[in-house]
Amino acid sequence: MSEINLKSDTGADYSKLRDFLKNQQWLEADQETLFIMQKILPFTDEGGFVDENFVGDMSQFPCMDLQAIDQLWVKYSNGHFGFSVQKAIWEKIGGNLDKDFDDGQQSLLLDVFSPQVGWKIDDFFPSPFELNFSLDAPQGELPATWVNSDSVVAADRNIFEAWKRLKICQIA
Repeated sequence: MSEINLKSDTGADYSKLRDFLKNQQWLEADQETLFIMQKILPFTDEGGFVDENFVGDMSQFPCMDLQAIDQLWVKYSNGHFGFSVQKAIWEKIGGNLDKDFDDGQQSLLLDVFSPQVGWKIDDFFPSPFELNFSLDAPQGELPATWVNSDSVVAADRNIFEAWKRLKICQIA
């Protein structure tokens, strides 16, 4: 396998993430992904308080950094995990990144996509730490902790914005 360009628009260091993924330490890699993303794009509320449980507006995430994170996940999971893998599943089930999220797509995300990738089991949305951190997990389940909250899909609009950002950045 060829090496991935770990360049960053923000100076982020991807060596820990690469090492976790190379060693198939999926939980640690997922947590490191959240840490990196929060550092690059922290979530701040209207009062300026930084909430360490969330990543900021994904429509503003730097393309080079998004590509580095995605390529690492895709490479070391042999195409099983990654943002672009999730986006491909989204499009395959009929999700449309050219429409607004409010245009019927929230129910598609919650009721079709989420069960397919393991983010919803029956009528239950597990917490990020209740996911299957192995290659036995459904395709596209990870990374997931970056949408951290009580359940993986609590930041459903930001998930959609991340996929739109992939399209804008021309990340397959």
